[in-house]
Amino acid sequence: MSIRNGSKVEVDLYDISFDGIGFDVAYRDIRKISVGTAVTFRCTWMPKLFNQGKYVIRSIKGQRIGAQRNKW
Repeated sequence: MSIRNGSKVEVDLYDISFDGIGFDVAYRDIRKISVGTAVTFRCTWMPKLFNQGKYVIRSIKGQRIGAQRNKW
């Protein structure tokens, strides 16, 4: 995952739908992310998986993060 400030964070993908995704991040990376942050994703094993553009962080609960696909 790439954050707007240029940081890159490795995530573990758990849920995916047309409108959003759920994933976990390492404890050390949680401080880099906040609700409302715009992020992009890249998947090395299936590049077309995230070709829909940007996502916005909507919830953070521990290490689990939920992001909604930016529709505009």
